[in-house]
Amino acid sequence: MKKQAWLSLAVMAAGALGAALQTGCAEKPKPLPMAVDLQSRIDAAMHPALLKTIGEYAAFIDSQPIRVEGYGLIGPLPNTGSRIMDPRIRDLLNNRFTQAGIGLYSTGTQDIDTDKILDSNQAAAVEVRGVIPPLARKGATFDLYVNALPDSDATSLENGLLLFADLKVIGLTLNGTDSARIALGRGPVFIPQPLDAAAGGADYKPPADAARALRSGRVIGGGVAAEDRPARLQLYNRNRMLTLLMERTINSHFPRHDKVADALDDSVVALHVPPEYADDPMDFVDCVRHLYLTTEEPGFVEKRAQMLVDALHDPRSPHKEIALALQGLGQSIVDGYLRPNYTSGDPQVRFWCAKAGACMEDPDIDGMTILQETVKNPANPMRREAILAMIEASRGHDTERSTITMMDMIRSVNTDERILAYHALLSMRSHAITSYNMGRKFVVDLVPADSPPLIYVLESGSPRIAFIGRIPALPAGAVYISKDNNFTVSADVASADANAMGNGRVVTAASLGDAPPISIDNPTPAKAKETVTLLWRPPLEQRLVPLRTVNRLPDLIARATWVPDPRDPKYDPSQPYIGASYQRITEMLATMCNDRLVDAKFVIQHTPDLIVSPTDLALSGRAEGPTQGSPATQPATQPATQPMSAPATMPANTGSGRPER
Repeated sequence: MKKQAWLSLAVMAAGALGAALQTGCAEKPKPLPMAVDLQSRIDAAMHPALLKTIGEYAAFIDSQPIRVEGYGLIGPLPNTGSRIMDPRIRDLLNNRFTQAGIGLYSTGTQDIDTDKILDSNQAAAVEVRGVIPPLARKGATFDLYVNALPDSDATSLENGLLLFADLKVIGLTLNGTDSARIALGRGPVFIPQPLDAAAGGADYKPPADAARALRSGRVIGGGVAAEDRPARLQLYNRNRMLTLLMERTINSHFPRHDKVADALDDSVVALHVPPEYADDPMDFVDCVRHLYLTTEEPGFVEKRAQMLVDALHDPRSPHKEIALALQGLGQSIVDGYLRPNYTSGDPQVRFWCAKAGACMEDPDIDGMTILQETVKNPANPMRREAILAMIEASRGHDTERSTITMMDMIRSVNTDERILAYHALLSMRSHAITSYNMGRKFVVDLVPADSPPLIYVLESGSPRIAFIGRIPALPAGAVYISKDNNFTVSADVASADANAMGNGRVVTAASLGDAPPISIDNPTPAKAKETVTLLWRPPLEQRLVPLRTVNRLPDLIARATWVPDPRDPKYDPSQPYIGASYQRITEMLATMCNDRLVDAKFVIQHTPDLIVSPTDLALSGRAEGPTQGSPATQPATQPATQPMSAPATMPANTGSGRPER
């Protein structure tokens, strides 16, 4: 199949996904379970200072992640795919092609023969699994895990593109009992094992079954929720007056928003997550659960504030919950109860009062000052909590002071601290990070600082490459050749500025004529010299694609990744491009750092294990693997939440990705 056809197919599949999200495909919510009388048990378990909060009377009932599964198609692959699949899977994929408008005269794709695609070794049918997080909104993204079909002879999914997948709670039965689609999947496949090998160099020890490792991978942020997940509180005992009181209390705490809470009946209160909590909706739920229902009683706020502060002195108290309850009492308690404790001799009291004050926009920002001091002290046991508190306190305000504090950590000599600060800056949407979308495949983040170059690659949540500190460049004479010999990067031997690091962001697509330039602008009048040659040999083709670019690594990546848009009126199918994948770029950077071609440290994000096919596990002889792939017997492995993950709404998981040409 021609590469241009693959490109058109990828674009149309992405368009079909967008249409599916617009029309929606949600099931009607299932009836809620009946409430039971747990009041006495709840009261006994709660700290006395937290009684009379919403959490005493109601539980959040939508806190569980939802596992989804389905079949998808990956391509183009350099003859490492497989045509072997169950006829029912073939019918399912053909129907999905039709739904996407592929192979039809009405869409101008009648020349794309879907049967030939499924019959070729350039494609592979796969099982797709993922976990939709609690409170995910329509369009929110999550990681997917793909596995070649157990009976197929596909050898590798590396550098492939998941064109589409319909994801359901029950989606792998093939017997007509599948549930309704609640999410969709698409995007470039990423396989950790080759990157680990590139980063480890001679010290790398391959897994026991390296061949099987290439048949499984993840699509970072490739799952897309097709419906809103609800947020609901359910009372332990039915009480219409109490649900109305909860509605009034919650809405009064968020006066800038319309109807944050809605009492549906005598048992359920629906919650609508405010926009500022979109990245961390569970923080909103925690805030709601710790609001008091009796604040209108004379003297209640003052008495409860003193009770909470006194509780902070007890090391057995749930300090984090008490701080949330203090925040729920409002700014009226700052002067009389929080600020006097900013100088407390008890570090727990001092910290949690400061955290509560900072998150309530303390007018004198004394609380934020204490958080900053805590973060700057590496020996302080509350340092990590202080970073999380600064992120929470920066939700819509005071990002400037938080950014200054995190940038001090960016300049640290400790790599773990620098990475922690980067995640914090991402969560705060700090202006210290400049982000660029690379060919709708991944994001490059620049965090410039006067500190050693650090290249940090994310393998979960969001496909991102972060350049932290001084921006590295390829020195004169450096040569990189990919392990498959298809991609070569060669820096000129003699160049006046070959070793210049430079701080300007240059246009790397200027030689593309009328094609849309990559959005990396040049703030200086002088254009940087193109001193690096990129040579690309498309798999299965006997030709070379030569391109020239500059030696700064972010700009080099932009040039190697750029792909023309066939929907553009000025699209020229003869225009040369590479369209390098996230996998290929990250392996290149890992090898360059490991071989000391560039002066930078390379670090890979610690990520959870892949969710692999239960059947594939059984075939590999591993004892923990069941023999059937039914939903009831899926492995318990779930993606672990990163301590500081990139927000779901950051511009990372955009578009379908484009195949390498």
